Amino acid sequence: LGQYDKAKEYLQKALLIRTEIGDREGVAADYGNQATVFLSLGQYDKAKEYLQKALVITTEIGDREGEASCYGNLGNVFLSLGQYDKAKGYLQKALLITTEIGDRKGEASCYGNLGTVFLSLGQYNKAREYLQKALVIRTEIGDREGVAADCGNLGTVFQSLGQYGQAIKYLQKALNIRTEIGDKRGEAADLANLGNMSRTVGNYEASEVCLEKALSISRDIGDRRRVFQILQEYAVLYLFQNKVDDSLSCLQLCIEKYEELRSFLGANDQFKTSFLEHSGIFPYKLLCTLLCGTGKTRDALYVEELGRARGLSDLMAEKYSVETHISANPQSWFGIENVFRKKHNCTCLYISYFHNHLHLWILKTGGVLHHRRISPEENLVQAGLPKDLPLIEFLAKNFRSLGILPIEDCEDRSLNMVELQPLSPEQKSSARLRLLEEGEDEKVISSLSL
Repeated sequence: LGQYDKAKEYLQKALLIRTEIGDREGVAADYGNQATVFLSLGQYDKAKEYLQKALVITTEIGDREGEASCYGNLGNVFLSLGQYDKAKGYLQKALLITTEIGDRKGEASCYGNLGTVFLSLGQYNKAREYLQKALVIRTEIGDREGVAADCGNLGTVFQSLGQYGQAIKYLQKALNIRTEIGDKRGEAADLANLGNMSRTVGNYEASEVCLEKALSISRDIGDRRRVFQILQEYAVLYLFQNKVDDSLSCLQLCIEKYEELRSFLGANDQFKTSFLEHSGIFPYKLLCTLLCGTGKTRDALYVEELGRARGLSDLMAEKYSVETHISANPQSWFGIENVFRKKHNCTCLYISYFHNHLHLWILKTGGVLHHRRISPEENLVQAGLPKDLPLIEFLAKNFRSLGILPIEDCEDRSLNMVELQPLSPEQKSSARLRLLEEGEDEKVISSLSL
């Protein structure tokens, strides 16, 4: 029913009683069910913690079905975070156990989730193979909820393959089943996917209707992750309709929602980094590009650095109780140039790459900002270089003329929490690009033409 707070309340009561009476199997089940609630709420660190507790108990008491369930749900946690290799590893362990013990429902669930992993990796034929295996089993055993999930994911596969008729057929079938059985979370997912599909074929009005319904349901049931995804879809839809201001507003809301989701990941910086790479990069990059396109290059630079600064800010807050001043709210944007007010003779180069274009900013101590958008592919052709030259080589060739001296390996004592490692060639190259001497000003500005 999507009533997650109520579910959590009742499961905690059950856990308390089962712990008191020594029902270890029941305790493991409650941990597992609470983990499912946390997963639905986007609280991945909590979900992982409870699943690992459940896994320890199920392994100790020899509950192989429960053990498989824990492995499968841990796979789903890492799938949600975009850690696909870890997700695949846990799901394959679950599949092995469910096949051995003859748990057909569990086996189908593993096939379906592995299909989702391959879908996320862009391996569409493999995704279709696994999802169809899951669909056959679930149809045979009468698992309507599972059938709907597989149909929805197959719809996304066919959309990715450009088979739009098949995509709509499967997505509509999934939506019908989920509406009938009252699966609100799944219903919102299917409506969002149909909205995406409608936009793809140019039916913007139908897309907006679907997204509006999906957003309403997701907000009602507290599915923050889905709200975040739908706001992204709205931003892209408005962009297709040339409603740039509406798209900008949606992206700012989207980033605020992303920040809210990150707060549920606790102190796990690895989870936060994975979540940023998996879900957070696109809205930051698109907002940055749109702001550049509307001439707001300073705000664009702030957005670009906002994503990069998150991990460091959270780490300092956790380790040193340092209050963070990084905010997704545009009203709090005070200008990156403030960072340089105590510096003299310093010029900084910022680089961002998105959709085959480089954005370059040159920021000087006095607040002067230069911005240029270039196409590496076009510049490679003009320079007589291969179009598929790796970006790092392209940058090295173009910025070598700046004459920056080799950077010595230096200790970084700022956080004092990890063993120091020598800088890799890539890290040295990146560092050379970030900090330039004031005396190179004219070279820096002219090099923007590349």
